[in-house]
Amino acid sequence: MALLPLGIEVEGRRKQQLGNLVHYGYGTFWGAIYGALMSRSRRPPGRSGLGLGTALFLAGDEFAVPALELSAPARETPGAATSPRSPPIGSTAPPPP
Repeated sequence: MALLPLGIEVEGRRKQQLGNLVHYGYGTFWGAIYGALMSRSRRPPGRSGLGLGTALFLAGDEFAVPALELSAPARETPGAATSPRSPPIGSTAPPPP
């Protein structure tokens, strides 16, 4: 794996460790921001959390992660890759046994 924008090559176990660091760091950072903002807001947290979660998913999983080559672009990843029991979206095939 290459973090092309940063000019860094990562392979094997280090790739997995870096992926975990990015995953947990991203969630922790945005969770802290959300908590700080919600503590000062009068808005109900449910809708705000849903909106933030959706925006972060789209920004991180669909754009940033593929741009850093931490995973393949979503269009190149079949739906079954995220759930071994589910067929790809739009597929008429039954789930695997």
